[in-house]
Amino acid sequence: MLSRAPHSARRSLILAGTIIDGSGRPPLERGAVLIEGDRILACDRAADLGRPEGVRVIEAPHQTLIPGLIDAHVHLA
Repeated sequence: MLSRAPHSARRSLILAGTIIDGSGRPPLERGAVLIEGDRILACDRAADLGRPEGVRVIEAPHQTLIPGLIDAHVHLA
């Protein structure tokens, strides 16, 4: 029987046009976000982050990403 890594261990690299990271620094142009499962591992300029081997690459060159943003809008009533 083949052993497979859990789905949460899969890595993805999102290549975006702009990244707003919420830190207060200016938006990153041509940024990238590296994700493993449901966790953000890194967020930087695509040129500085590189492309780790074996990651699934998602191209989003005209999109703005806000990594880690949680939709907290809820109606309890």
